[in-house]
Amino acid sequence: MQPASSVKNINPFSSMKITPPFGGVLLGTVLILIVVSLTGECLIRLGMSFGLWPAPLLGSANAELDIKLQTLDEISQKEKVDCIFLGSSQLDTALNPAVFSETHEYETGTSLNCFNFSLGTLTAGPAGKIAALLVYRYQPELLVVGISARDFSRDFGELARPLMDDPWVRDRIGQPNLTGRLTEISMFFRFLSQNRVAFNPDYQALRNRMLHQLAPDGFLQYSGNDLTIDTDAFIPKYKLHAEDLSGLDEVMATEDQGVRVIILEVPIYPDFLPHYVEGDSEKYFTMFRVPIQERIDVYGVPFVYSQEAIGIHIPGSGWNDVKHLNTEGAETFSRWFARRAAELFSPTTTGKSLSMGYHGNH
Repeated sequence: MQPASSVKNINPFSSMKITPPFGGVLLGTVLILIVVSLTGECLIRLGMSFGLWPAPLLGSANAELDIKLQTLDEISQKEKVDCIFLGSSQLDTALNPAVFSETHEYETGTSLNCFNFSLGTLTAGPAGKIAALLVYRYQPELLVVGISARDFSRDFGELARPLMDDPWVRDRIGQPNLTGRLTEISMFFRFLSQNRVAFNPDYQALRNRMLHQLAPDGFLQYSGNDLTIDTDAFIPKYKLHAEDLSGLDEVMATEDQGVRVIILEVPIYPDFLPHYVEGDSEKYFTMFRVPIQERIDVYGVPFVYSQEAIGIHIPGSGWNDVKHLNTEGAETFSRWFARRAAELFSPTTTGKSLSMGYHGNH
């Protein structure tokens, strides 16, 4: 039998202690990781400063977001971004920042540096978060948000709604997380994160298409002209989705940050209107535009109607398809809207409403 003193000296956890050799390996590994990270960060930023390569992409699930954020960050480091356009692919192809700015300067004498940050499949719900993010990040003077009936239907947004789960987006909209914070502050971390999408064929296909079709100011250039109309209702059962209505509220609330907000109705091809909302053109107005106008009125934000005007101003050759303008149509539409915006904020304009009544007497 062992003496009592011997029993007291027995440590049942002695086998779990980190021995000096293991501790040294662990410490060495940590130091190597720190050195590699700092070296990688320095090399990437040095190359960026000398123009050898652009900043790494975010590596989010949305290639268009990655490209446009990288581009807009670079632009904003050189000059102030005065206005930002935000919407789905419909606005992506409809508003040409260069044409808008040129016309606005002609009408007002004031030059605006604009960027189209619209994203394919974006709906009003995610648009509210993205709008708040963009206003905080770039402090524009004007935010133009394009909407259409599909922006408030839960049937759309397959690429945009998942953005709200992206770590970087969550961190930027007030949901702190380590991955999102590192993505924001570390170019080396972004570089490593790109591996998440490097072998994603859908991401790479969209990225390659965007690189070919996007102008430096974010304008998506379509050149097609297919006006085929599916006679089935595009949105067979229409209901305003609560999440998207909340997103619209968030868009309009950015005025509290000192930015002017314009809500712009994005047009569709006139002959497609009878098939757009539940196969009835009247329902486009009664189920979409009227209730949205009532909600916007609460905030006193201008809502610019365009659907009736496009039948006069944009010929069939100006449409890529029944939901998107091509570059020809976008030039006409951009000039038209620039003149409306100039009128809207003219000192002689009373009030903030530039709504154009629908169906004549409505």
